[in-house]
Amino acid sequence: MGFAVGAIACDGSSHSIFSSLPQPDLGSSDGASATPMVRGSGGARAGGDGGSADFAQALDGGLPVLEESLDPSVRFEWKQTLPGQGTCKQGVYAGSFNCAIEFLFPPVTLVGTIVFTLTGSAEQQRLEIAEGAVSDSPQTTFIPGWTGKFSAGMIGELDCLSQRFTAETTAGTAVVYTAVPAVDGTTPEISRTFETTLNGNFDDQALTIDGDWSMTNNVGESCVGDFRVNATP
Repeated sequence: MGFAVGAIACDGSSHSIFSSLPQPDLGSSDGASATPMVRGSGGARAGGDGGSADFAQALDGGLPVLEESLDPSVRFEWKQTLPGQGTCKQGVYAGSFNCAIEFLFPPVTLVGTIVFTLTGSAEQQRLEIAEGAVSDSPQTTFIPGWTGKFSAGMIGELDCLSQRFTAETTAGTAVVYTAVPAVDGTTPEISRTFETTLNGNFDDQALTIDGDWSMTNNVGESCVGDFRVNATP
């Protein structure tokens, strides 16, 4: 079965533009539908005579066959992979620390923030802190009625082989002051310098570093606790 498309020329003659195109056999002349062609699990073509041999060849593996032994209730959970997971990741790490000021009674918990950048080469198997800072959280309260501010720089490194992190603060200063002015109008305050050591472990799957925090000021008062930082995206 086919059709032809023609055009009328200027001299009135007729020319064929498209040749007769074959039409797919959609069924017998009595209106019955053609039998669909499918491939069985063994790869052989099944069905009627209609259809294309090329299409049959495309189904090399055959149509999928569900096995009765499969449990339809089974579900798979695909875990999300973090950028840099499984490596000694460079970049910015941010988190916090908390420690107990035990020389006060009752002991007071001091909370602050940590941010630093690790840089280095994979060949050296060691990343160093290029820049870092430790600072107080907003409205740090040391004892009722007294607040304070503190800040410090950081130096340290991450050993990629042992996954050990060591660091310390530099130029740490703290000022504690009362919210109630003195009779002469001044604000009583106490200034201190401090040093801190950080010792932790790097988790290359979670991309976190956590460990021990130990802060000591220039008069021997200490604040001991822990810290945790995470690699930022």
